[in-house]
Amino acid sequence: MVFAAPVLVDVEPLAALRYALWTALWWVFGWALVGRYTTGGFERATVGAAVGIWAKLANWLLWQVVGAPTFTVARGVVALVAAGVLERRARNRTTLPSGDEHDVDDERVGQHEAAVRGIPTGSLWLLTVATFWMAWLFVGFGRHQSRPPGPSTMYQDLYWHVGIAAELKRTALPTVPHVEVLGQLNYHWLSNAYMASGSLGSFTSTSDVATRLWYLPVVALALALCLVVGRRLSGAWIAGTAAIVLFVIPAGMVPMAWKGPTGPTTAFVWPSPSQIFGLVFTLWAAWLFVPILRGARIGWKGAIVCLVTAFVCAGAKSSILPVFCCGALAVGVVYVRRSAVRRAAAIVFGSCLAGIALALPLFAGGSAGSKIRLFSSFRHQSPYKHYVEPPNTFDHGPFVMPHLETTGVVVLVVGLLVALAVQYGYAATSVALGRTWRTDPAPVFLLASFAASLAAYLLVDHTGMS
Repeated sequence: MVFAAPVLVDVEPLAALRYALWTALWWVFGWALVGRYTTGGFERATVGAAVGIWAKLANWLLWQVVGAPTFTVARGVVALVAAGVLERRARNRTTLPSGDEHDVDDERVGQHEAAVRGIPTGSLWLLTVATFWMAWLFVGFGRHQSRPPGPSTMYQDLYWHVGIAAELKRTALPTVPHVEVLGQLNYHWLSNAYMASGSLGSFTSTSDVATRLWYLPVVALALALCLVVGRRLSGAWIAGTAAIVLFVIPAGMVPMAWKGPTGPTTAFVWPSPSQIFGLVFTLWAAWLFVPILRGARIGWKGAIVCLVTAFVCAGAKSSILPVFCCGALAVGVVYVRRSAVRRAAAIVFGSCLAGIALALPLFAGGSAGSKIRLFSSFRHQSPYKHYVEPPNTFDHGPFVMPHLETTGVVVLVVGLLVALAVQYGYAATSVALGRTWRTDPAPVFLLASFAASLAAYLLVDHTGMS
């Protein structure tokens, strides 16, 4: 369904089929890799798909570095064969040899079967309905984004993303304007690299992949990750089920919709590929970091996974890692007397900091045009725009906006701050209800990360809102 919906717009069925096969190939490879580290078929498939995206990007990078992008599909075939070999080896390890009943880990098998049975049918149905809903919204969006040749109504940024993806089909680093400025890369372009890989591997046009085919599989994966991450956090599926509802609810139904629309839903903004792509890796990083903060021991392989995760997060969306750094720092402070938690927080914080350092030369060296300016994000909200009527300019200006000199604007800003606190006040229940947070660092990590994101909203000035 996620691959077929673009056909209802203007994509040829054969192109959609080729792209579906190329994407599924890497998801299967990821599924084979994560078998030992997941419980249950649903979690394995979901986490495997996220890992498959990394592998797909690594494959794209390899052939770009050696100057042979046309061979992108070759390694995909190798990955499929490797997935078969890995799965066969895994089955051989768990198959009961004749006369050796004691070799089977009955407890592990029982836990695996319980996890598979434990997925509520209602949650799966909600996931399906939510995915259909997003597909329907995307079809409507796509029909209003007609592509050249002929009269085009595409949102202006989409031309830019198609251009970056096209360039990344021939080179590893983009040099188009606004991405590379005076020798410095100032944009997080991994979503565009993902489009380029999809186009190269499926022999499908850049325009088809960049404006049609890549969206819905990634959206569906983000929704599935809500279930998996919610279960890991709370031990039940209901948390992820509620998260899916919050992800896909129409923006017009949100109680604070009067402040200004953010798109068809509150989370997915079609003209912002990095925002959608970044959601997957935000959720993946949460899935990975939470057990570490709770005391799970990681070896050198786990450390490498943490570092790669941080690096990919930075390339997907430059705003992901700074808020996770703040979350880990808060855990280290709150649990300063517990050496195990303090050490785990240092691992997460160090991974995020290293990811930022490694990615700085490649992604968002200029933070994609962001500057520090107090309350500047309020310029995008309807009450502020209607009252102040600020000029539509890209000039960031001084730290304190000149309009704050008047009493009326000060009252308006205070009112918007109160509305913001009411809108997101529910997040405080992550530590306010019960005593769980005194023994579990995860709620503190999430709440501090969320608080950091709100602080960034109030302090960081950017021309876009995604």
